[in-house]
Amino acid sequence: ERVFQQGTTDKDEKVRWESFENNQKTKISIEHIYPQSPTDSYWTDRFKTQEDKNLTHSLGKLLLLSVSKNSEQQNYSFPKKKKTERDADGRITHHGYDIGSYREIEVANKDEWTPEEIKERGKLMLEFLNKHWKIGHLFTESEIDNILNISSNIGNSNMDTNTIDEPDWARNMDSEV
Repeated sequence: ERVFQQGTTDKDEKVRWESFENNQKTKISIEHIYPQSPTDSYWTDRFKTQEDKNLTHSLGKLLLLSVSKNSEQQNYSFPKKKKTERDADGRITHHGYDIGSYREIEVANKDEWTPEEIKERGKLMLEFLNKHWKIGHLFTESEIDNILNISSNIGNSNMDTNTIDEPDWARNMDSEV
């Protein structure tokens, strides 16, 4: 978050490390933009194939939110999650991504949230981690697909698979333990 803050003219600190350790009201949790148990037609219309649904566990669909804001998001559609709503008196009735951290605002600026968006955001997140944590490894397209639990067939509604494949990296972790 600090890196993204430095890249803006707005120097407000939106997420602090201490937020991961503080009380429940300000504690940070991980939001699944595409819900783990999608029921809204927004999600079921866009995530049709099993490969699309495998993105439930992909890095690109995760976002840091306060615990209270995360629980408020529930399984809502993306348009509802991203937009703050106010009552007639101007009081906030729903906290959207559009008034959150730099990462939340970036997600809120997207028109749609689709399998392709998750894949692209996941790649950007891996590039960020590689650059800022100096991992020193240039990931191949195949490695990226494995890490993000994606394939080049994402979004292809003609694909029909009946199983959720565990990514190779997860299988390898089990065998190393």
